[in-house]
Amino acid sequence: MTPPTDLRRRLQRELMWLVLGIVIVDALAIGAYSVLEMNGRAGGTRLGFTIAWVAATLAVVVPRLQRIKGLRAQVRRGHGGR
Repeated sequence: MTPPTDLRRRLQRELMWLVLGIVIVDALAIGAYSVLEMNGRAGGTRLGFTIAWVAATLAVVVPRLQRIKGLRAQVRRGHGGR
């Protein structure tokens, strides 16, 4: 079943924001990794940085995926709002 045009646009917009959010978080993290010279830091410091990076990525991804899941549920229920 193809989602109605309005719902398809909303799904595409959420997907775009998901990808854009990931790109921004990764760009900031990679920049910070270089600026902070993490390559020369102790293993525990690098691990903490990696944990923070993963947490930031999850903070972007989880809410967007929940929105996408909700929109897809609307498609399955047939409440697309043409």
